Amino acid sequence: MKIFGKRRTWQSVVFNDVIKHLVTRYVKKLEWDFQHLTYHKLQTYAEYVGARASVWGFVD
Repeated sequence: MKIFGKRRTWQSVVFNDVIKHLVTRYVKKLEWDFQHLTYHKLQTYAEYVGARASVWGFVD
């Protein structure tokens, strides 16, 4: 509220609208790609970087 000079309600509406816009625009990129991101490939990537067994994905 101090930074934007607006009420929390306004900030919440703006935030939610931005999220809706991003999901609508990038829905195809946000879907899980079952053909390319298989369990075996993720396990191989984790082993390559020396990650622990609890790693299930990577952020690009």
